[in-house]
Amino acid sequence: MINPYNQRQMDMMLDRINWYEKGEISLKRLVNDLEALFNVLENKDKNFEEKFFSYWAPLEIIYSFMVCEKRKSLDEKDTNDVNSALKKLKKLIGSYYD
Repeated sequence: MINPYNQRQMDMMLDRINWYEKGEISLKRLVNDLEALFNVLENKDKNFEEKFFSYWAPLEIIYSFMVCEKRKSLDEKDTNDVNSALKKLKKLIGSYYD
């Protein structure tokens, strides 16, 4: 069973993903917030941690390339990769409640 503190962090992760999908926050903020919220979780499961970072890492990489290339928006491939990573993250976070 998930403790109330971790549940709030997971809820906030899902909020951030939803805000990003609605265009309410930037990819930069999404990447930073997800990492910060993950880092404050208590008693992290190793399997959850490995999966979380394998799904989160592409978001950080895509954002880093955008910065390096001085792009202000995602291209089609990046958009698809971000959407795929977010779908996986939402499923993983949802499984944490089980």
